[in-house]
Amino acid sequence: MKLNKEESVGSFFTKIAQVRDQLIVIGITVNDDDLVQTVVDGLPSSWETFMASVSGRENQPTFERLWHDCIEEEGRTSGKVIKEDNLALAAKSKKFKKSFSQQKKGKKPQGRFSDMSKVECYNR
Repeated sequence: MKLNKEESVGSFFTKIAQVRDQLIVIGITVNDDDLVQTVVDGLPSSWETFMASVSGRENQPTFERLWHDCIEEEGRTSGKVIKEDNLALAAKSKKFKKSFSQQKKGKKPQGRFSDMSKVECYNR
């Protein structure tokens, strides 16, 4: 099994897991090390640096751990575009963090937290 250029890492691992499950159903046990080796053999040469870092680990990862690591690597290297919703959410959270950090420095916050005259304290 080989990872095609138009195929995602998730679908590649899913195919390998399906074959493993089919083999288990007919009574053939599959060693986790064999699954990891199947993945390593199926990744293209563009993954060579990543696989060198994986094989340089003290302990070989499990199939599930390698699956997780490969999905993270694919996301990191693919340069996926952040959706507009995520951008808006990130901008909003940065604005809140800025307002919160200004409170710590003694500066007056702006916006929603600026008018404290309407706040009532119930701790008496």
